[in-house]
Amino acid sequence: NNLFKKVSSLGEREWEALTNGGNEEEVALRQFTWAVPTEPTEFETIPLTLKIVHDKSADMLTRGLAPATTEFLTAGVDVGKHLLHWTVLATLNLGPNEWATHIVNYGMIEAPCQELGIPRGLAIAFENLKELMELGFDVKGRGESWAPWQVFMDCNWGTEHVHAAVAKFGNRYRATQGRGKGQNV
Repeated sequence: NNLFKKVSSLGEREWEALTNGGNEEEVALRQFTWAVPTEPTEFETIPLTLKIVHDKSADMLTRGLAPATTEFLTAGVDVGKHLLHWTVLATLNLGPNEWATHIVNYGMIEAPCQELGIPRGLAIAFENLKELMELGFDVKGRGESWAPWQVFMDCNWGTEHVHAAVAKFGNRYRATQGRGKGQNV
């Protein structure tokens, strides 16, 4: 969208690019100007055989077990009135300057706010969360459990309660402010 040009001139360029195939410059512009993806000039094919699928599935980890190449764990928590949704991620060191992320475990912790009120219900849920995180998660081949290095708790809802829990729990726990799709930035 360019408000400094006439719609007719933009439409003319778009029509030419779509109907004539356009020159290389026009084809390259499709991706950015008209959001029509360019056709790749090379295709990479990966053969798919039963052995390849089996070999991949043999390396699969069970839920709650971090890969052997884990450098550290982090956790994210979305706080709500009735549930805390949590996810633990492993940051993997795959070699020099090669990193990846693996979801180790995820789940929900019930906050009994309806029965006990918001302050008490969230306090109980936060204590359960802390207990879970401090127990740690097993790392494959290391024979030990690791607690997440940092636990990031979204404080968009129940801000004062999240900040109180973070202050009580110590440096491992951090209040963050996440933004979802459609929220003001």
